[in-house]
Amino acid sequence: MLRQVKAKQSDEVNDWDGRDICNNLYQDGSTTGLIYDTSTLFVNEFKPEKFALELRNAESTWLKVDNDMPVDAELYISYMSMGPASTKYPTVLASVTGMVDGDNFTMVIEPFEKDYTYPVHVVKQVFLGRVKPGTSPTISLTVTKPGEWPFRVTGLILTPTFRVDMEKFEWDPRRPPLDSYVPAVERGLEWKDAYTPIS
Repeated sequence: MLRQVKAKQSDEVNDWDGRDICNNLYQDGSTTGLIYDTSTLFVNEFKPEKFALELRNAESTWLKVDNDMPVDAELYISYMSMGPASTKYPTVLASVTGMVDGDNFTMVIEPFEKDYTYPVHVVKQVFLGRVKPGTSPTISLTVTKPGEWPFRVTGLILTPTFRVDMEKFEWDPRRPPLDSYVPAVERGLEWKDAYTPIS
């Protein structure tokens, strides 16, 4: 295969941009690395060996995570969701400060899974935006539609923003159109799935 693609040996190793920062409390309840409002968010084992920070006794709260990487990072929040018939979770408005462009980012999180044909109670992640290196973005959560159960945060994830030097790559015509890969991170794809090195 290497002969077919005429690969050339190279001893060059590029610097790694950073590492993922994953504050996941779903399996052990650990909140190490998270900064949050302890008067409104409480660690709860809502099922045997399944944990979350639950928003209780309030309609809004906040939490933070440090981006100590030297690069911009993509911020995701993990939360519990269910469906497809209905959900017991509230809808929340998520607002983030400390974004790369200097603006605040706002989105509605509706923990309702309607694309399944069978009942589910799952962890879901949603992209909240890109944050600057050396910052601690604040995520504010405000309940906009109450639910039977509290909103459950299971983690925060920071992953380095991937950069592709487009001058070194060309589009492989055997692949689907480029716009079907954008943004690749949100679709779970890597750049190598969309681009072929120029020979």
